[in-house]
Amino acid sequence: MRMVLVLYLSFPEVGDALQDLGLGDVPLIAAGGIADGRGCAAALALGAAGIVMGTRFLGAEETSIPDVYRDAIF
Repeated sequence: MRMVLVLYLSFPEVGDALQDLGLGDVPLIAAGGIADGRGCAAALALGAAGIVMGTRFLGAEETSIPDVYRDAIF
């Protein structure tokens, strides 16, 4: 079993701290360690306004990257 610790678990506390500072309108964006819909749903449930998934899409057939790089990712 692979364990991954993600920083967006602290989003509720970060959101509260921003609110206390009068910066409640600053959106929190989760990035890193999100590989599927469950990770996306978790980040949004914890207060993220959005997510960034970059590496996950490098494996798509539509992506113009060398096969060697794509194979290294997967």
